[in-house]
Amino acid sequence: MTIASTSTEITLQTYDGEARVDTYQLAARMNVQHESVMRLVNTYEQEIRKFGHLRFESRAVKNSVGAVNHAKFALLTEDQCYFLLTLIRNSETTVPMKQELIVAFAAFRRASQTAQLPNFSDPVAAARAWADAKEREQQALVLAAENQEKAAGFDAFLDSSGLYSMRNAAKLLGTGERKLFEILRDGGVLMSAARSGAENHNVPYQKHIDAGHFKVKTSHSRDGEHVSRTPRVTPAGLDYLRRRFFPGVQLPLLLEDAGD
Repeated sequence: MTIASTSTEITLQTYDGEARVDTYQLAARMNVQHESVMRLVNTYEQEIRKFGHLRFESRAVKNSVGAVNHAKFALLTEDQCYFLLTLIRNSETTVPMKQELIVAFAAFRRASQTAQLPNFSDPVAAARAWADAKEREQQALVLAAENQEKAAGFDAFLDSSGLYSMRNAAKLLGTGERKLFEILRDGGVLMSAARSGAENHNVPYQKHIDAGHFKVKTSHSRDGEHVSRTPRVTPAGLDYLRRRFFPGVQLPLLLEDAGD
């Protein structure tokens, strides 16, 4: 195994001449838990394998009490890495990391091409090699731009407090607001008037509030005699609803912070 260093914070490892990046680096660069990145890899393993052999390795890590465990991580090719990034929502930490990956892989390709230069006595071969390199670099830039635009579209549904209304959450999940309320009541996520009283109708159960899936907005009538509680869906809650009730829908995911 050799290491290909670049001017960015991303370090690529090479296996059989192919550049890969390990998931520990991705997690550290985005300041998220490695378990969150591996959860994505495991969830979309079959899709990732369509872009080439998916290599797993393990390393010894110490837990909070000093015991040594062996944790699995993945080594992703360029295409696998870019596919994984389409599943991750943009943030102040993920956007720079995505840019650094594009630069790192492009630098690796340039270094590889310098080591194995085409036959410049053949102008056709030389032009083809240059065009192939530029095409891959342009494809990476286009993919990053598309992902940024896609995530921005989802973020447009957020209110000023960073939450989704039930109506907007329903749109993103591909259903109607009334149908979403019905699904969540039947699924034990929201309370119903029949079981919990009219004042609690469509209010999330406390365990889902504690889990960070919802926040409840409370408002009072002008006379102060009536209180209404309206659920708002968090970004993490939107992904929870997708995974539990709408598995066919794909959303850019918000990963858990490393400090959580």
